[in-house]
Amino acid sequence: MREKCRYNYKGKDTYAFVMSDRYIMALYTYCLSARKAVALENIEMEGLSEAELSMVKLESVREVLFQALLLDDVKFEDGKMYAELSSIYLLC
Repeated sequence: MREKCRYNYKGKDTYAFVMSDRYIMALYTYCLSARKAVALENIEMEGLSEAELSMVKLESVREVLFQALLLDDVKFEDGKMYAELSSIYLLC
C-alpha cells in the first residue's frame, strides 16, 4: 500500500491518496468540528503561532487568508496520474 501511493514530485518523494467526494466532505466536516471544539473549550494548542491559533479559534476571520485546494479533474495518461487543482481564496 505504501509504495502504491508514493510519488516523486519535483525531485522529492511524497505520498498522494485518491479520495471520493464523500470522503473529502467528511474530512472537511471533521476538521471544522474539531476547530469549533477547540475554540469552545478554550484549549491552548501547543506549538501554534499566534496567527495559527487565531485561525483555529476563527478569530479575526476577515484578516486571515483561507485557501482550499480542490481536485477538479483527475486523468491518467502514459501510466501517470494528472490532477488539475483549483484554489479558492477568501480575501476580505
